[in-house]
Amino acid sequence: IAAGDIAAIRNEQKAQQRKNNTYQLRYKLKDRNNKLISVIESGYCMLKKENYFILNSIIIDISPLQKINEYFLTSLFYDDLTGIYNNETFYKKARILITENNDTVFEIMCVDVERFKIINEIFGKEAGNQLLRQIGRCLGNCLIKPLVYGRLYADKFALCYPSSKENRQQVMASLNKVAAEFKHNYKVILSFGVYVISDKSIHISAMCDKANLALKKVKGHYLVACGEYDESMHQRLLDEQSFINGMNEALKNREFLFYLQPKYELAGGKIIG
Repeated sequence: IAAGDIAAIRNEQKAQQRKNNTYQLRYKLKDRNNKLISVIESGYCMLKKENYFILNSIIIDISPLQKINEYFLTSLFYDDLTGIYNNETFYKKARILITENNDTVFEIMCVDVERFKIINEIFGKEAGNQLLRQIGRCLGNCLIKPLVYGRLYADKFALCYPSSKENRQQVMASLNKVAAEFKHNYKVILSFGVYVISDKSIHISAMCDKANLALKKVKGHYLVACGEYDESMHQRLLDEQSFINGMNEALKNREFLFYLQPKYELAGGKIIG
């Protein structure tokens, strides 16, 4: 038994035996290679005399089970590729963060890599994965406190932190540095969208949707560093969806008018197309 644990194990063993003559212990044991393994010992007292007692027990090595358990727990809460929180864990941790700091105004930032599929096509999938891992490590080294971050899916990341211009600029500067160091002959462009949380009652995934909507509005507009959500964006989205919803009915009712723009040749004075 690992040094320093013996007395505590024996005391626990005796305490359990006093209740019902059986016991179950969990501790570290050294194997024949002097390596620590986790075991469970279960047993009962067969014979108890004044100066000695005889125990019948079974000791089971649970180290393989622990490794399997750790793997499943990791898969449950963390993203396999980057090692940071997956989307469900991010939602839960962000909710806890906001709830425990009720007097603080937080914001959700969504980040994605523009034309990420092109990166995979040009440099290979592993190069793209490496970029995602570097972004994950960068978020882990961020000095903003408190902070929760995770990978939502594909090349989409999300952060939750106290809302301020300084915090926002710090995140963007750190991530843009990672993007700039990717490949000397390829410019990686990151897009940023932010939702300053005004309604704490909505689900964190809905907050991410708002930040993502702000991101989409500035994507491709490289003079705008970061898009910030406002309610007019949501209204435009509703208006667009309402228009789309009415299209099928309008087609049935022949409400669309089709116009052709003629091409006019000035020199010949005639329509040529």
